Amino acid sequence: MKTFLEDLKNELIKRKMNQSEIDDIIKDHEEMIQEALREGLAEEDIQSRFGDPKELAKELSAQCSQEETKVVHEDYTLWKSLKINDPSYQVMINLVSEDLIVQSSEDDNAHLYAKGHGKLEDYTFTYDQGELRLEAPKSKGLIFMRISKEDVSFVLELPKRVDISACTLKTVSSDIKITYLQAENFKLSTTSGDLDLSCATLKQMKLNTVSGDFHLSHVTSDEADLSFVNGDLDMAYINIKEKVHANTVSGDIKWQDSEVGAAEFHVVSGDVKGEEFYPKTIVFKSVSGDLVIRNNEKRDVTLLKGTTLSGEISIKP
Repeated sequence: MKTFLEDLKNELIKRKMNQSEIDDIIKDHEEMIQEALREGLAEEDIQSRFGDPKELAKELSAQCSQEETKVVHEDYTLWKSLKINDPSYQVMINLVSEDLIVQSSEDDNAHLYAKGHGKLEDYTFTYDQGELRLEAPKSKGLIFMRISKEDVSFVLELPKRVDISACTLKTVSSDIKITYLQAENFKLSTTSGDLDLSCATLKQMKLNTVSGDFHLSHVTSDEADLSFVNGDLDMAYINIKEKVHANTVSGDIKWQDSEVGAAEFHVVSGDVKGEEFYPKTIVFKSVSGDLVIRNNEKRDVTLLKGTTLSGEISIKP
């Protein structure tokens, strides 16, 4: 039992979980193992009953703590609440410079909180025929006509018990933070705003930016299409089940503790670097960018095609 708990603790530390979470996990597992031993479980059968410490740590670290990541509303005022009556709905968001936080609601309503000095009456926040819409003043699709920057930030809460068929965000320079998103399709197109996406379960994900930096963690998706000009992409604890396609001109792409089916990268001068990054196959096409992967586990990573004029291609082990 002691060896199992020590191995589990070390793996949790590697995954950068905080100490209080680690202490709680070890305490819970110690109690469960002691109970199992009293019932007749042999010491040598502990791992077969409770799992491999490395895989167990991976699973536990992927369980995001909703209470820790949720934003409180102390600085925000509730503007509107909308009842979501349909079993499935779409979300459409068009913003110009407003920062946005998206998180889960405690009931079946969508709540919009706001802070700042903009005129909220000029914004659109409606729900009609299965579509929830948040739209900046005088904006229409991708064409934004506003000149002055509104000093407004939003917190949008979405009911977690209602399915989202599609979530589409179009922004110019808004910073976006999203936690606990479950959607069939997720699309984000931005010019210079940053994205922080965590604890998301998706079918298809499409991200496009000119110069924004994106950070993704604990995200699962069947497919991903990522397009950047010079923004950086930082990804940790990502599982793309089928394929990911990424284009970048000069932005860097970093992977950590992630698994991918088929990975295809087209870069000009940006680098693709992975640590504990396990795609089944890789296609890498570059002018001067590097592809460097450093893994501890000896798992097959097949380089189907790797071309670069002056960059480095290195996959170890």
